[in-house]
Amino acid sequence: MAEDVNIKYGHLEVKPERMQSYVKQHELNEAEIKRIAETRIEYLHWMNAHYADSVSLAPERFLT
Repeated sequence: MAEDVNIKYGHLEVKPERMQSYVKQHELNEAEIKRIAETRIEYLHWMNAHYADSVSLAPERFLT
């Protein structure tokens, strides 16, 4: 399965040839990709600000 994945603009992407049987794809330019990524980050910050009452720390074994 990993051989069917590309890295494009620093993000993982399923090879378009493989996806065409499931979803019709279209190309996005860099400005659209940047806008989508910034909007996702903004949404995550909003969700965190409104619904995160506390932060769970990772166990010590994962911090070293």
